[in-house]
Amino acid sequence: MKGKTLKMKEKLDTLRERIVFTEYQYQYFHNFQKDLNRDSNDEASLQLLIHHKESNKLKDQINDLKTRVRKLEEIRDRYQRTNCEHEKEIEELKSKTENPTSMQIWNDKYELSEAKQREAPRKAYKALFYTNYIRVLENKLACYNRIL
Repeated sequence: MKGKTLKMKEKLDTLRERIVFTEYQYQYFHNFQKDLNRDSNDEASLQLLIHHKESNKLKDQINDLKTRVRKLEEIRDRYQRTNCEHEKEIEELKSKTENPTSMQIWNDKYELSEAKQREAPRKAYKALFYTNYIRVLENKLACYNRIL
């Protein structure tokens, strides 16, 4: 359990770091647009309009990713709470019963591992998907920076 939740936590941390990095790039891009806005020639203003639309799209995508990360964090927290509750229930049941057989211990471990494995992989794949999607956004921003 701890290994899977740690992996999920690491993936969410990398996702948060990528969002911060993308926001930094967006801010740099936005400041560059302000500099372009000071130039009054037509070509610069046309470039400004094009890049402004693209930067707004990227900003919306970043906000959408942030909400998805928040939802994933809430799901992870609920998942951890329910796992802790299940482990406590199993410990209470073990303490109530005297001298459990090896088959009962094996069944309890199997049920616990089944409950953990049902939810964790889906959430980890979602975090991985969002991490890859943020990489695509970073590449787009890098292309804009090269153009500018």
